[in-house]
Amino acid sequence: MNGSLGRHIYSGLQAGLVIVALLLPRMAAAACISWGSEFTFPLPATTRVVANTVEIGEALGPWIDSGAQEYMNCGTSGGAPYINYHIGVLPEAGTYHEGGRTYSVFETGAPGIGMVIRVRADPASAGSYLYGAIRSGERVRSGPASNKVNSGLIAIRFIKTGNTMPDSYALPGQHVLDMQHFQSSDRFRQQHRLSAMTLEVDHRPLCRVASKTVPMGLTSVTRLPTVDSYGATRQFTVDLTCETGAGRVRYFVEPAGTTTVFDRSRGIVNVEGGG
Repeated sequence: MNGSLGRHIYSGLQAGLVIVALLLPRMAAAACISWGSEFTFPLPATTRVVANTVEIGEALGPWIDSGAQEYMNCGTSGGAPYINYHIGVLPEAGTYHEGGRTYSVFETGAPGIGMVIRVRADPASAGSYLYGAIRSGERVRSGPASNKVNSGLIAIRFIKTGNTMPDSYALPGQHVLDMQHFQSSDRFRQQHRLSAMTLEVDHRPLCRVASKTVPMGLTSVTRLPTVDSYGATRQFTVDLTCETGAGRVRYFVEPAGTTTVFDRSRGIVNVEGGG
């Protein structure tokens, strides 16, 4: 009895060792390398915006790219696919819409100026990057499931949220995102921070164009025998009302709204209707 039992136990141990040997490579392959508990994305030391030239809700200047990427390297996922996410951690002060996406607007500490954040993921997809719009408390996917390298490249954009004041504002470095590694559960997170920067807010003297109607007069049909024929030209002036200190002003005319250009060299735009 004891000998028989011993043989069964020994055989069972062999089977167990084989199973463990088969499982270990899959478990090891699913491991990811996290580069510490936090990463700081550098921003320009100073950024200048002219805040009185846009309306509330509009962007103040272009996107500002951090120029740095944080990588999270992973092997094949085995039987448990993993996904990395970015999650906004700051309170939402409003929303901003661009390119079909909705961003959370975060306070900056400068009066009337908020900030939106986007992340670029998966550097292996050169030429087809997707930018994720960061929302407070919501997960934005960083690359495809089971991707071997996931990264974040952060960019920010300032948004006018109210009345602004010309001044220099010191924006502190702060924790803005979490990169979450998800594999059946929330396995670990890395804090993503932005470096401190100085925001210079300017107000400049503005000029406003007065509304004007230019009578085009009548043109005989005989003067329009072919496509692209045109009647007599009409001279007109552009009237500006400028604030003190505007100085000499140069201007150009461009189509607005739904108006499209027909012949830029002759200053002709497409119109509908008329009399």
